[in-house]
Amino acid sequence: MTHEQAHSHAHRPEALLPELADVEELIRKHLAPDEPFLEAAAAHALRTGGKRLRPVVFLLLAKALGQRPGVPHIVVAAVLELCHTASLFHDDVLDRARVRRGRETLHTLRGNREAVLYGDHVLAGAFQLLADLSRPDLVALMADLVRRVCAGEIRQWSRRGRLLRREEYLAIVAAKTASFFRTAGVLAGRLAALDASHADRLGRFGECFGIAYQIGDDLYDIVAPPRADKSTGRDAKAGILTLPWICLRDAHGAQALRDLYFKAGGEPDALASALADARMRAAVEESAQIASRLLGEGAAFFEELPRSPARGALAALAGDLRAKIIRLASGKGP
Repeated sequence: MTHEQAHSHAHRPEALLPELADVEELIRKHLAPDEPFLEAAAAHALRTGGKRLRPVVFLLLAKALGQRPGVPHIVVAAVLELCHTASLFHDDVLDRARVRRGRETLHTLRGNREAVLYGDHVLAGAFQLLADLSRPDLVALMADLVRRVCAGEIRQWSRRGRLLRREEYLAIVAAKTASFFRTAGVLAGRLAALDASHADRLGRFGECFGIAYQIGDDLYDIVAPPRADKSTGRDAKAGILTLPWICLRDAHGAQALRDLYFKAGGEPDALASALADARMRAAVEESAQIASRLLGEGAAFFEELPRSPARGALAALAGDLRAKIIRLASGKGP
């Protein structure tokens, strides 16, 4: 067992981060403001929760830099999660998703108008919270994050049903998903008073982790069996060409894509039939290898930090994600 693995078993993120309780309290306070007409939307947001992965990555990076998280760290961690939560309300409307995290989506229960406006309300509240720190540089970083996410979503939506190049897929994912993790790294560096180049290196770790995370989600959408609490096949139904399909096209040409992707159309039986084809299985495995390489590339950035329980926990997060992706690619489930 390596030094990092030993730390990962002895120091899981939840044990290392008592500050998460304060982050959670702040998140809940801002999701449920004292305004009666927002009660239904707020109650839904509080029930659906989430893994709080973005605050976890941010706080672990801060601790790995030798910081003792204080009020600014708690606020930034909460703001990252609030902005992510707001983006999910908007995503579900755009994707017409009916289920998220085992529950009906807000727009399904309350309509598109309320879901969009509540997402806007949460986003505005997050920036108000951040502005109270009187750190314009942090506000600028978060504003840039929101712009990147929106640009990535617009680019993906405008390209649905079209044959993406691999580089274009990765650029879209870097913007719409990995930007949260990239910004978490840069914010941790800024609060530790690192210069821009060193903070950006932490951001690069976050970006690699975030792209790999999205590849894992894309694999799940294709290979996981249907579940009542999580939709699968949504990307194919929406005409979104994700990495496994791109790898299939690159290796075997457009005809293979037509044979498997367009017949699948997001339907479970058709997806299962596509996965029975050796060409598709190879494409899934190649996608997992790309994610694994990205995680290895990202690890090189946080391994520059002194050894510590926090660095070990970051290694554990990356290792857990790699293991999940390998299980998905091998057909053993998430």
